Amino acid sequence: MYRAADCKLRSEVSPWAIAVSDGLRGPLAERGEGLLFGAMGGQAMLLQLKSKRPGYTVHGLRSTFRDWATDHSGINGAETLAEYALAHRIDDAYARSDMFDRRRALMQAWADFATA
Repeated sequence: MYRAADCKLRSEVSPWAIAVSDGLRGPLAERGEGLLFGAMGGQAMLLQLKSKRPGYTVHGLRSTFRDWATDHSGINGAETLAEYALAHRIDDAYARSDMFDRRRALMQAWADFATA
């Protein structure tokens, strides 16, 4: 059984996301900050979004990714891969893999779609 609470999730970061984060490192360092989202823990993205756009949430982004992965990614088994990528519980007593290589392909396809 895979659950984010039970283990650390290995994540792949697209080259585009790395380029964006590299572009932010200079301004962050100038302000004395070393992390993209600061030391905000697991709610980092939500807290960052709320500080810039009150009333918005990240749930829509996660839901959009899930719908896209299932309907448009063209990747076999994308529904299960999306659940792993979102760190959702997978109810399968024999599931031992984190499907890292397959999630990498899914996340690259998502990055290509989101930045097209």
